[in-house]
Amino acid sequence: MKTRHFILAVLALLCSATLFTACGSDDDDKGSQPTPATRSYVALWHYFTVSGDLLDYFNVDIIIDNSLDDSGHLTTGTITKRVEKNKLASTGTYEIGQISSLPGTLTVSRKVTLKDDIDYSQVSSIQLVIGHTYKYGYLDSKNNVIDNKYYNGASADKIVNATTPEKVQDLVQRVRDGQLDMTTRTFAFDKNGEWVD
Repeated sequence: MKTRHFILAVLALLCSATLFTACGSDDDDKGSQPTPATRSYVALWHYFTVSGDLLDYFNVDIIIDNSLDDSGHLTTGTITKRVEKNKLASTGTYEIGQISSLPGTLTVSRKVTLKDDIDYSQVSSIQLVIGHTYKYGYLDSKNNVIDNKYYNGASADKIVNATTPEKVQDLVQRVRDGQLDMTTRTFAFDKNGEWVD
């Protein structure tokens, strides 16, 4: 929980910092100007939509590197986190963050699998929503939020309404085929924090 609170605090500061940028008077500009802070780290926060029946019928695993664990320590290797209902935000999303020094590369993917204890031949209807979006911003060498803004990543949620046993079986096959997975996304930033394609 410390991890989520830390990253949420970072993002909240990124969102609110713009409110304070125009508070000074023109007289303040007469003195020497402070040196602009240098981007040292990028903080990336993911929001995975996992609503409806999704977690009742399927396992959802997030594979991620450079993530903060529950005690606030950075895990530089790749780890797999299984999404659980009690870990969802009030918005019905699973939130997880990453931090990297600059230059740096961050990766994340999602895997959806069948649950072992469900007889899908007995299921007549499944309705779910699945998706992914993200935000990112920058920290200086002292972990202070800089740039006074954050950047949003575009996303689209996929809505699946399998309302008959036949459609449920089609959905089960789609899960087996990996059609609800999110292939590895790579987020690369150069030494200045600029996004690298």
